[in-house]
Amino acid sequence: MSILVDQWGAPITSRKFFKASNNNDGNRPSETIRALDPLKKLLTYRDWQTISFLSSKFFANFGVFKGAIQQKSMLAVGNAWAPIFMGEDKEWGLEAKTWLIEQWYPTCDVRGWNFDFATCLYNDSVTVDREGDCIAMLTRSEQTGWPQIQRIPSRQIGQWDSWAHETKVSGGPYDGATICSGVIVNSAGRPIAYRKLGEKRGEFEDISARDIIHVFEPDWYEQHRGLPLLSASIEEFRDIAQSDEWERQAMLIASAIGILEYNETGADEDPRDPLNILDSDGEATQQEGLTIKSMLGGMVRYFKANSGAKLEQFLNNRPTEEWTQFQDRQIRKALAGANWPYSMVWKPDGTNGTVQRSELNKAKTAVADRQSLLFPAARRMVQYAVSVAIQQGILPDYPGQDKGGFLKWAFTLPPKITIDEGRDRQQRREDFKTGIINMTTIVEEDGNRTIEDHYRQRAHEIALRKQIAREVSDETGEEIEEREMMMLTPNEMSQEQIDSQQKGNKEQSTEEDE
Repeated sequence: MSILVDQWGAPITSRKFFKASNNNDGNRPSETIRALDPLKKLLTYRDWQTISFLSSKFFANFGVFKGAIQQKSMLAVGNAWAPIFMGEDKEWGLEAKTWLIEQWYPTCDVRGWNFDFATCLYNDSVTVDREGDCIAMLTRSEQTGWPQIQRIPSRQIGQWDSWAHETKVSGGPYDGATICSGVIVNSAGRPIAYRKLGEKRGEFEDISARDIIHVFEPDWYEQHRGLPLLSASIEEFRDIAQSDEWERQAMLIASAIGILEYNETGADEDPRDPLNILDSDGEATQQEGLTIKSMLGGMVRYFKANSGAKLEQFLNNRPTEEWTQFQDRQIRKALAGANWPYSMVWKPDGTNGTVQRSELNKAKTAVADRQSLLFPAARRMVQYAVSVAIQQGILPDYPGQDKGGFLKWAFTLPPKITIDEGRDRQQRREDFKTGIINMTTIVEEDGNRTIEDHYRQRAHEIALRKQIAREVSDETGEEIEEREMMMLTPNEMSQEQIDSQQKGNKEQSTEEDE
């Protein structure tokens, strides 16, 4: 019996039932099996730093990378996240909500007015995707005690021994605890503190986890730090960036070449070049039986027949189709790993309605997932602000009977992505008529209003319409019917005309029956 073997004498075919378990078949390098190693050993703090830095660099320099992250964050946050009080005492909730929107939202961040609540949430979402995680500290103004939020750069939470998998904390309130990538954890792996590095090597401050809001997308059970959205595609983006740079340089060189000149010497200046033997006035001269003359400033040349000299236009065929396909393939692979639609940020052409709806559904799912990640963090910030405001006397004590009612908050969300907004709005109106959805759902889809805001604005508008109608009637002596203040058509009938018409129709119907 004959058996095919490789250069090492090992059988080429495997007798294993699962071929994936064959780690050394001679055709490819074998992988080191480290099945029992936890993630903190497989991914060191130094590795995390490298991935986070490269991700930030590509975000700063690569449009597709930046566009995908920003687009997702804008759709997840938008002009929304207005607070909704879910407690029992609505009157107290309205006062607290007004304070949050008018006073705390614009000044919630220690950096000032440019970083309002929605802007910070947007930056939080971008940071999670760009650097891996977002870390915020609950604090107060030193002068007034005003509740504020301080964002800590992800790279500032760490440890000076960047090569260690993990170390033990020495001294201080967390003595003996384990620190991994700047996160101090207990024996169960739960964070109890975060190490904030100082400006000088060796300087640090351990901040209790009670004062920290740590936001990241966990992919592994034993994860302590988040990984950037496109961490699985860093190598693809490095290939894209390098290939793009080389192609750009080649195209710049090609763009600088307009005409190719062939001559018998191959030199830049042929001593027999007719242009080199013109007289000072540029008049025609005789050289070896050839009459030459410069025309149009030297852009047109005449050559002696059979001299071997000629001019040709340089044709630039870059970028090639192969290069374009390579770029597209790499970008598709990267965005597939990020779970973000390719057509949203790169070449949306060539897709039909079915594909577009499928892509939008993928984007909706990703946006909803991001909102579910931001929601607990946003609620904790608002809960902290309200709690401090009550403690400082800015807000009154909560009078409701539901325990912890002052901590019950939700948020409005931005409108969902749609292909045909008009069609979707029409469908929502039909769903509302049949009772499938409520007015709350329709109103809060705008993102910046609650159902209470809607009805209050509507009631104020109706009251204002009636008030102005009475004032003008008293001023002019003319009676103004309420229907005239909101006519849907220019020839809309009055209620008296409608009643008269209905009465006539009824009498006519009775006569026909008789």
